[in-house]
Amino acid sequence: MDGQATKETTRSGPVGQVRRGFGDGQRCGTATARRHSGNPVRAQWRVEGRQGAGSSSITSTAQGNCPSRCQKALGQGSLVSYLPKLYDPPPIARRRISPVTVCIAVRNFGSILLISDRMITAGDIQFEPPTEKILFLTSSIAVMAAGDSAFHAEIVGGVMRDVQERAINEPDNWWNVKDVVDLYVQHRIAAKLKRAEVAILRPLGLDRASFLQNQKIMDAQLVSSISSDLINFQIPDVEAIFAGVDNHFRAPGAHIYSVLNEYISCDDIIGFRAIGSGARHAESALMLAGHSWNTDFPATVLLTYSAKKRSEIAPGVGVDTDMFIIGPQLGSFTRIAPPTMQKLDEEYRKTTLKYAEIHAAANLEMTRYVEDLGKADATSQAATPAPEIEVASAAKPTAEPPEGGQNDAVPSTAEQK
Repeated sequence: MDGQATKETTRSGPVGQVRRGFGDGQRCGTATARRHSGNPVRAQWRVEGRQGAGSSSITSTAQGNCPSRCQKALGQGSLVSYLPKLYDPPPIARRRISPVTVCIAVRNFGSILLISDRMITAGDIQFEPPTEKILFLTSSIAVMAAGDSAFHAEIVGGVMRDVQERAINEPDNWWNVKDVVDLYVQHRIAAKLKRAEVAILRPLGLDRASFLQNQKIMDAQLVSSISSDLINFQIPDVEAIFAGVDNHFRAPGAHIYSVLNEYISCDDIIGFRAIGSGARHAESALMLAGHSWNTDFPATVLLTYSAKKRSEIAPGVGVDTDMFIIGPQLGSFTRIAPPTMQKLDEEYRKTTLKYAEIHAAANLEMTRYVEDLGKADATSQAATPAPEIEVASAAKPTAEPPEGGQNDAVPSTAEQK
């Protein structure tokens, strides 16, 4: 591997030797580029000067993968000697799990309605335990998540610790929903860096502090490669909704924030947000109903429940349902009791049945209307005679020539004209 690459000439220049890299023994050269998932791969499979991770294109150079060049820069027995030990995660670690479940937050004046099923995901396993997934961080702020529940629990554990610590030490200093969201993102980034450090730096005998200290004496390409791997290190996808009531504007107000990995969105003006595999169905139901934050409260409660029930058509959405109301006062939240949930279900079923009857009646009426149109067209076509078509024909010559002694035939009217 130390400069012994077998070179070939192509239109784009010399390419390196055939390696067993990327799992299929393809030739790694400038004429053959391959995409990779973003996690670090073993160094002996890499080519020098690669562009790191995260939808990057790997191409080889004429020098090939040459750790000896880096060793000359740092000396024999240096940190580069650990390159063959770089972490190669198993396929399950690179798998992108599509989130199941449905979680919905709806704003109504100064209150928040939360509803979700109980379906959770752990790795590539999906199941529905008999516990609700709406987690209250304070008495006024709750979080719901879709995606890898184990990774989400790791992040929320740190958030819960910080939130409870300030709530105990400063009981009059209420948390704002946005501040909790920012704290969640910080803990997610910290969890990502921790995993990336274990996977990428530890095999080199480094940590984040020593890597920053030794950058000046390390090969520039190696530093760039490791930095790229750290930045683009892949972790499980998690989408979360943070909703609650706070005093952000010096008066109690309801807020909804959604977080997709590290991207934050404020959904206060829209008035609702849904995540999970049933999100599109739920949000479509809310949009078609014309929901807004100032809709009447009883109608909003029924609409929220209906949106969750309609989302059950999506794969991975559970049937069991939990529903909470936060606000409108600070520190107040209420779980919807089973009798109320039963009443909501009865009204939803009545609405669904009535809609099915109206839909069937409309279909029947349209069928009759189309049949009547067909009969009317058939009758009108039978009563109307076909139009006559006049065809001009040339006049035949007479047996005797006309008076005047002309033997030519008399031209037809069309010819005279």
